[in-house]
Amino acid sequence: MSLDKAALAQRFMALDETKQAVFLQKLGEKGIPFERLPIVAGDRPNRIPLAPAQQRLWTIHQLEPDNTAYHLIAAFELNGALDVSRLLRALDTVVQRHESLRTRFVEEGGEGLQQIGNDSLTVEQRDARTLDDNARQTLADEHAHRLFVLGSDSPLRVQLLQLSDQGWRLQLVMHHLVSDGWSMDVFFADLAQAYLSDASLPELAIQYADYALWQKAWLDAGERDRQLAYWRQQLGHDQQKRAQPPLLIAHDRAPAQTALRTAASVQWTVPSHLQGPLQTLARKNDTTLFTVVLAAWQWALASVSGRRDIPVGVPVANRERAEVEALVGFFVNTLVVRGQPQAALTVNQWVAQLHQTMLDAQAHQALPFDQLVASLSPRREPGETPLFQVLFNYQRRDTAARNLSDGVTIAPLAQGVPHALFDLALDVHEGDGGALLLTLTYAADRFHSDTAERLKQAMSQVLAAFGEGQRTLGAIAVSEADLPQLQHWGQGKGEWHQSSFVSLFSQQAAKQGDAIALVHGDTRVSFAELEARSNQLARYLIAQGVKPDDVVGVSFERGVTMVEAFIAVMKAGGAFLPLDPGYPSDRLHYMLEDSGATLLLTSSDLMETLPRVETVSPIAVDTLSLDSFAFGIPNEEPHPDQLAYVIYTSGSTGKPKGVSLTHAGLTMHVQTIGERYGMTPDDVELQFASISFDGAVERWTVPLAFGSRVVIRDQQLWSAEQCCEVLKNEGVTVACFPPSYMGPLLDWIEQEKPVLKVRSWTLGGEAFTRETFERMQQVLKPQRILNGYGPTETVVTPMLWAAYEGDSLSSAYAPIGTAVGPRKLYVLDQDLNRVPVGVAGELYIGNEVGLARGYHQRPDLTAERFLPDPFGEPGERMYRTGDLVKYRDDGVMEYLGRVDQQVKIRGFRIELGEIESQLLGHEPIREAAVVAQPSPAGDRLVGYVVPRGPIVTDDILAALAGSLPDYMVPSQLIVLEALPLTPAGKVDRKALPPPQWQTASEGDAPQTDNEQTLATIWQQLLGRETVSRDDNFFALGGDSILALQVVSRARQQGLALTPKELFEQPVLKELAVEAVSAQASVISQQPLQGALPLLPIQQHFFSLNPPSPSHWNQHLWLALDTPMERPALEATLQALCQQHDALRLQFIREQNGWMQTCLPADAPGHELLWWRQAQDDAAVSALCEQTQQSLNIETGELFRVLYVQTPQQPDRLLLVIHHLAVDGVSWRILLDDLLSAYGQALAGQAITLPERTHNLGDWHQALVQWLQNNGDERLPFWQAQQPDKTSAALPAYAEKQSATLSLDKADTRRLLQDAPTKLGVSVPALLLTALSRTLQPSAAGASLVARSATVGNSAASDAPAENKNLVINLEGHGRETRLAPGMDLSRTLGWFTSLYPVSLPFSDDPRQNLFAVSQQLQQTEPDGGVGYGALRFLADSALNDSPDAPVTFNYLGQYHDDALIQGFTPLRGGGTAQAGDNPMASPLALNGQVVGGQLELVWEFASSVYDEQQIAHWCGRYRQALQALLALADAPREACADPALVTPLNRAGDLPVLWCPHPVTGRTTGYQALAASLEGQWQVRGLQSRSFLEPGWFDPSLNEMAERYYRTVRQQQPQGPYYLLGWSLGGALSMELAHWLEQAGETVAFVGLLDTYVPGHEVAEDQWSSPQAQQTLREHLGMLLTSASSMALDDCIARLRDSKPAQWPQNFAQWLATQPIELAVADSAAQLLHAWAVEQHLRDLCWGYQLPTLQGPVHSWWASEPAGRARTLENGLAACVDFAHSDTVQADHLTIVREATFLQSLPDRLERSNAQQPLTEMPG
Repeated sequence: MSLDKAALAQRFMALDETKQAVFLQKLGEKGIPFERLPIVAGDRPNRIPLAPAQQRLWTIHQLEPDNTAYHLIAAFELNGALDVSRLLRALDTVVQRHESLRTRFVEEGGEGLQQIGNDSLTVEQRDARTLDDNARQTLADEHAHRLFVLGSDSPLRVQLLQLSDQGWRLQLVMHHLVSDGWSMDVFFADLAQAYLSDASLPELAIQYADYALWQKAWLDAGERDRQLAYWRQQLGHDQQKRAQPPLLIAHDRAPAQTALRTAASVQWTVPSHLQGPLQTLARKNDTTLFTVVLAAWQWALASVSGRRDIPVGVPVANRERAEVEALVGFFVNTLVVRGQPQAALTVNQWVAQLHQTMLDAQAHQALPFDQLVASLSPRREPGETPLFQVLFNYQRRDTAARNLSDGVTIAPLAQGVPHALFDLALDVHEGDGGALLLTLTYAADRFHSDTAERLKQAMSQVLAAFGEGQRTLGAIAVSEADLPQLQHWGQGKGEWHQSSFVSLFSQQAAKQGDAIALVHGDTRVSFAELEARSNQLARYLIAQGVKPDDVVGVSFERGVTMVEAFIAVMKAGGAFLPLDPGYPSDRLHYMLEDSGATLLLTSSDLMETLPRVETVSPIAVDTLSLDSFAFGIPNEEPHPDQLAYVIYTSGSTGKPKGVSLTHAGLTMHVQTIGERYGMTPDDVELQFASISFDGAVERWTVPLAFGSRVVIRDQQLWSAEQCCEVLKNEGVTVACFPPSYMGPLLDWIEQEKPVLKVRSWTLGGEAFTRETFERMQQVLKPQRILNGYGPTETVVTPMLWAAYEGDSLSSAYAPIGTAVGPRKLYVLDQDLNRVPVGVAGELYIGNEVGLARGYHQRPDLTAERFLPDPFGEPGERMYRTGDLVKYRDDGVMEYLGRVDQQVKIRGFRIELGEIESQLLGHEPIREAAVVAQPSPAGDRLVGYVVPRGPIVTDDILAALAGSLPDYMVPSQLIVLEALPLTPAGKVDRKALPPPQWQTASEGDAPQTDNEQTLATIWQQLLGRETVSRDDNFFALGGDSILALQVVSRARQQGLALTPKELFEQPVLKELAVEAVSAQASVISQQPLQGALPLLPIQQHFFSLNPPSPSHWNQHLWLALDTPMERPALEATLQALCQQHDALRLQFIREQNGWMQTCLPADAPGHELLWWRQAQDDAAVSALCEQTQQSLNIETGELFRVLYVQTPQQPDRLLLVIHHLAVDGVSWRILLDDLLSAYGQALAGQAITLPERTHNLGDWHQALVQWLQNNGDERLPFWQAQQPDKTSAALPAYAEKQSATLSLDKADTRRLLQDAPTKLGVSVPALLLTALSRTLQPSAAGASLVARSATVGNSAASDAPAENKNLVINLEGHGRETRLAPGMDLSRTLGWFTSLYPVSLPFSDDPRQNLFAVSQQLQQTEPDGGVGYGALRFLADSALNDSPDAPVTFNYLGQYHDDALIQGFTPLRGGGTAQAGDNPMASPLALNGQVVGGQLELVWEFASSVYDEQQIAHWCGRYRQALQALLALADAPREACADPALVTPLNRAGDLPVLWCPHPVTGRTTGYQALAASLEGQWQVRGLQSRSFLEPGWFDPSLNEMAERYYRTVRQQQPQGPYYLLGWSLGGALSMELAHWLEQAGETVAFVGLLDTYVPGHEVAEDQWSSPQAQQTLREHLGMLLTSASSMALDDCIARLRDSKPAQWPQNFAQWLATQPIELAVADSAAQLLHAWAVEQHLRDLCWGYQLPTLQGPVHSWWASEPAGRARTLENGLAACVDFAHSDTVQADHLTIVREATFLQSLPDRLERSNAQQPLTEMPG
C-alpha cells in the first residue's frame, strides 16, 4: 500500500512537543526521512510564535525601533495605458493571497507573536505630474522611511505616484519580518497574474505561519541538535571558549556603539575578458561562478587583513522545499562560510576546497542563524555582527523592463542604501553571459573610503589572477597598484662616505680642538683633550693584545671617562660592550661571559661591585698611568665590516642576546641621522639614556661627529627639577628622553616655566602616545619633536618622524616616520608579500650596511631574524622587526604594536597606547600604563595610574566607557605613587603589581527598590542564587532574548525599561537608575474622562474674553474625487471621537473662570455628520456658515462635518473643529486616521486605529514637573521679554483686513538657501530682523504713524521709539517633548501651540542688527517658548499679569501639499472661522509661508488701528529691509582696509616686508618657522582671516577676501615693490593680491607659492562631505567634551552635517544648550568648532574658483609627497603663470612650510628680487 505522507505530516503536527521527537525517531527507524514529508497546514493558535528567523529581526526592532535598515524597498516605473483601478484590485488580491502581508506583531511576556488580520490594502496615491524630480523623490523617501508600528500597521505599504499621463512610479515597502528578496519576485509574479486576469488568485496550500510552526517543530524534535553539532565543529567552537572571531578588517574609526551604520559604496564591473576564464575555472572544478567569486573574495580579504581564517556571512534563500517557493515570507538564512586559504594552495585547489565547504554548509542550512548565535553565545560588542564581519551576497537579477499587460511595461528602479547592515558587504550581480557587477557597501562611520578602495583593488587583482588556475595564492600580488609608491617610500635617502666614526671625531678634534666636547657636572673636556686621552687609552689596549673584533667590556658610572673608553676601544680595533653598573649582577655576569670579552674597563670604585668572571680581566682606568703612550691616532682606519660595539637586548628565552654592530653601519647612521637632526657645532645635547641602551650610542656619537657638545647626566636618574636646571644652565638645544620620563618633566616645566633653548625634543625607546605629544605641544611650544624608532639590530633608529609647533596627531601612537639613510623598508604579510598602502603588516628593514652582523654566537637566532631579502641584491638580508605597522597615505609609517605579543581581549586586538592616551587626557592623572593581566575569566585590562592628587577611579572608568568600546575599558584602575621604571627609563610593566579580582556576585547587595526588583528578575531568568548591584547582565550569561524578558517582567513589576537601555546600561545599579515608574511611562490606551486642567494656550484663549467663545474654529474644505458612503463615514467619525480625547472636550464657565472636562467615549454624542444637498454655490456657502456657527464648547460640540452634494459638481466635505481641540500638527494625525478608518469601514471591517500616545493630562503634568525643575532658571529671561502694558482694548475680528507681500522665486531661494549659508543665521532671524527694521522709526524721521493720524485712535500713536526694542509674539508648535524625556505626543490631538514674546533688538548697522536678533532667538531655544506659557499660566510668577505684544509673527516654513490627502482637493472658502465680535489676538499679525517656491507674507491688521495705506507702506519698507539683508550675503559691506588683519610674525625694523596671507585654516601661525628664519633680514607680516576677529563673520568669496587684503596691504604699504608669499590657500590669495596690485600699476617684485592650492585638485578626505572629516571632528569634540555621550556627539555631527559651515556656530550653540557641559569647557569646544567652521567654509569657497592670470613670474616650491602630486599641481598652475623657478622639496603639504631646504633657499630668492628694486619705507 502507498504511504500517505500528508497524513503522516498532519499527525506529526498534531502531536505535542515531547511526542514529536519520538515520532521522528520511529520514522527514521522505518527508513523514512522526515524531509520527505510535505509541509502541511495544521491547527494554529490565535497568536502564532515567530519563526526562528524572524526572532532576530524582532529583537533588533525592540532595540532600535527607529531603525529603517530592515525596510525592504522596491520601486518600479510603469509606462503605458495603466488601468489604475485594476492595479489597485490586483495589489489587494495579492495581499489577500498571502497572510504574511496581513500580519501584525505583538509582544507578550517578552516574547514576539504574530497575528493574522483580514484588512484590505490601502494604497497611497498622489498626482505628482506637476512636481519636479526632487519633490517626487521627497514623497518616495518619506514613504520608504516612515516607521512601521508593527502592532497595528500593515507590514506592507504601497505608493503610486502619477508622473505623466502614461507614466507612474510604484513603490512597495515591506518590513523584512514578512519578506525577503525572493518574496519580492513572488509578489510581482502574483501581481502580474492578478492584473492580467483581474480575478482572485488560487488559494495557497500553506501559508508562512504554517511553515513557521512546521520548522519550529522539526528543529525542536532533534534536527536542531544535529545541525548545531556540525556548525560547532565547523566554526571551531569546541576548541575555544569564544566563537566570535576578531575583526577581519580593523575599523578606521571607532564606531558609536548605538549608532546605525551609515552606508557608502563603491561599484565596479569585472572586465569582459575575465568572464570566460572565470567560468572555465568554475567548470573545471565542477562548481559555480558563485563559488569562484567567493573564493576570490576570501583570498582578497586574507591578503588585506593578513589573516588566514576568513569567516564570511553568505545569505541563502532557504527555499529548497517546493511548498514554500510561492510564499511571501522571511525565509532567507545566513551561513557562516569559514574559509582557510593558504598561500601554498593553487587557485584550483583553493576553489575545490571552498566548493566542498559550501556543499557541507548547504546541507546544514536549515538551522536559523539566530539559533546558531544563541547556542554559541559569542561575546561581542553592540553593533558587532556575530560570527562574521563581512557579508558576501551573490544574486542573479533580471533588471530589464517587462510587460505587465499589453501596452503596459514595468521596470525596476535602483534604490539607495541609507544604512549598512554589516561592516562590509560585497554584492555580486550576475547578468546575462556571466557579466559580473560588484558593489562593495561599507559602514562609512567605521571605514574610510580608501579602505573600501583598497579592498576593491585587492578583489580586482585576485579575480584577474584567478584566470590562471595553476598559480598559487601567495603569488597573487594585491598591492601591485601601490608597488611604485611602496618602492619609492621604502627606499631611504641620505648621503654618507666611508669614514669611520672615530675618523669623523678625530676630524672634529683637529678642526676645533678647544671646543668643549663633554660636560659632566663641573668637568669639562675639550675635543682635543678627549682625542688625546682616548688615543692614549687605545694604545694601552693594543698593548694589552686587543685586536679587531675583540669585545671589550666598558662599565663606568656615567661621566666623561665612560665616553673616553668607548672611543678608545674602537680606536684600538675592538668592539665595546657597554655595561651599566646599575644592572643586576647576574645579568652583567651573563653578558661578560657570553660576549667572550677578556678585558673590562671600569673604575676602581666599581671593581669590587662588578661580577667576577674568570676569563675577564678588569682594568681600573683611573689608576692607569698612560703618560708613556703617545697622543697620536694609534691605528689604521677600521675596516667597514669590523665590529664597532656589541649591545645586549632582552631575549624571548629570558636570557639577553648580544647584537654585533659594524663600523660601516655605525658611521652610515651617524652621518645620515646627524643630517636629519641638522646638528651643528653650536648644538648642545643632553645624553640621558642608559649606556646599555643602544639609543645612548647614537646620542653621544652623533654630536661628537658633528662638533656638538654632549652633556652627560649623572648615574642616578635626575628629578624633573634637576633635569630642567641642567637644560637651562647648559643651554641644551637637543634633548632625548624616554616617553615615560616626559610626564613629570612636563609637569615641572608647566609649573616653573623655565626659559629653555631646546630646539629639538626627541622621544625614543618606546612608543609614545598622542596624549604625550599633545602635552608637549601645549607646554613646550616646541620648534620640533622627533620620534626615533628602531630595533638595535638595525643600528639604533633607522626611522625618524618629525613634528613641529602647532602640528596635531590623530593616531594613538606617534608615527615612526620615514627611513634614515639608504635603508630599505618593507611592510609584508606572513607570506612575505608586500601589503598595500594603509594595510597592516610586519616591518622588515633591509640594506646590508644598516644591519647588524647578527646575534653574538647565536647563528640559529640570527637565521631566524635576519632573512634573505627577496627584493634586494643576491646575498642581501633584511631584518624581521616583529612590529606591526602600516603606511599612511602620505608615506609616513605608523606603529600599531607587536606582531608576536599583541594584546587581545575577548578576541579584539587592543592598542594599549590608545587607552593610555585616553587616561592621560584626564587632568588628575599624571602617568598611566595599561597591561593585560590574567584573571579567573581570562585576560583582562588593568590600568595603573599615578595621580596628581585624590581621584575617584570609578569616575575615570565611567568616563572611559563613554569614549571607548566596552572591551577597551580597563576592568580595574590601580593607583600607584610612581610607575616602576627599568634602568633605561622605560616603564617596567613586569614590575606592576597584580590586581585582586572579584568574581561575579561578590559586589554590594542591591540597595534601592529598583535594584532589588531588577535583581530578583535577573536571578529568576539567569538561574542565579544571588546578584549584586555591580553585576553585568551579559557577563552573567544574559543575551538579547533574555533582555526582552527582563523588560517585560520589569514592566509587570511597575518599572519601565527599554531593551536599548538594558544594552547600554548592563550593570544592575546603572540600569536601576534608568528605570522609571511604569505608571509614568506607560501610555494608557483608555479614553480620557473627567476634569482636566487647561493648557497654557487654552488659558490664553480665555484670557482674551471672547464674546463668542464657541465660534473660534479651524477647518478644511475639500472636493472629493470619489463620492463617500454615508454609513462608512458616520462610523469613521464616531471612531475618531472615541480615539481622540480632544474631540470630546467640554468647557464650563464657572465663577473662577473656565474649566474643561473630557466626556466619556461612550457618552451619547451630538450629530457629527451633516449630510446635505444644495442646488447652487450660494446654498453651499450658507450651509458652510451654519456649520461654522454650530459648535458649542459648553455642550461639548467641538467637531462637525458637513457633506454637501451639488448637481454637476463633485461632492464636498467640510471638517470644522474648534481651535481649543486642534492645531496645525493635529490635522495631519486626524486626516491619517480618517482615511484609514474610512477604508476599514468601507471594507466592512472593524475599525482599528494606531495606539494612543500621551494625552493632554500627561502633557499638563509634564509641564508642571518642568516648572519645578527649570522654572526659576528661565524666569529672568522671559521677564526681560515682556511688552509694555497698554490700556487699549483689542480690536474685533470683524475689523480684520489683510494684505499680502510676495517674494519672487529668485529672492525666496536667496532667503532659504544663500543668505542662511553665507551669513550663518536662520530664516526666521532674517524675517524678524526685517520686521524690526520696518517698524523702527528711521533716523531721518520718516513717519510711521498709524491710523490715529487720521482717525484719532490713541493706540495707533504708540509707534515704537527710536532704537527701542520691538516686542512681538512668536508662535511655535509647542510639542517640545524634549522637556519631558519619554513623552510622546506624536499622535495626540489638541491645541499645544506656544505663544511667547521676544524683544527684538535694533541697530543702525543691518549686519549687527541681524546677528543681535539671531542671538536673541537662540536664547529661546532651551524651552522653545513653552516655558513662557507655563510660567505665565501654570505657576505663581511675575509673568501672571504679563500683557500680550501688539504684533504677532508666525513663520510656517515651506508648505508641502499633504501626502495624506488622497482623493481630496483642498478648496478655498468653507465659511467664517471666527465670530466677528471675537477679539483679534493682536492688532497686527504676520503669517509667513513658502508656497510654490515663493514667500508669501500675509499682514492681518485691524482696520480701526491701521489703514491700508500704512500697511502698504510697511509692506514696501519690509521688502526693502529684507532685500537689504539678503544683499549682505550677495554683496557684503564694501571691502575696506582692516589693519586688525595684519599679524607681525617677527620683529619689525627698517627692513623690507614679506606679506603672507593665511592658508585654509584662516590663521597665520604656520609661517612662524619661516618668520624666524628671516629674522633680521625681512619683516614677515601675516594676513589672518576676519572670521577670527568678528563673531559671525564668514567671507562670501575669495575675490572679496583678496580685495580686502589688497586694501589692507596698500594702507600699510602705500607703494611697492611688494613681496608676497603664500602657503596652501595662501598661495591663491597671494596670486589674487598680486593681480590686484598689477591692475593698480604697482610693482610686484616677488610672488612665492608654497605647495599652493590649485583648483580641481582638492584632497577629498579634507572636505566636510567626506566621512573622514566628520569623524575627525567628532573625535576632537569627544576629547574635549568628555561628559558628552556618544549619542549626543552623533546628534551634534548630524546637525552640522546637514548645514553649511557658516551656520555651524549657531547650530553648535543650540546643541550645547541641550548638554550638561561646564561653561569653560563649552567655550573651548565652541572655539574649536568655530575654527573648523572657518576652515570648511573656506574650502567651500574654493569650489568653482579660478586662479587669476599674473603678468610677472612666480617662484614655486612643491611638496614631494604624495608622489606625483607636485607635477600635477605644477601643470595645473602653469596655465595661469610663468615660473621664475619651480622646485620640489622633500616634504609633505604640512611640513613644507618649515622644511630646511626651502628655508635655506628662500632668503636668496628674496634677495635676488630685492636687489633689483629700491627699498620702500614702511609707515610705523
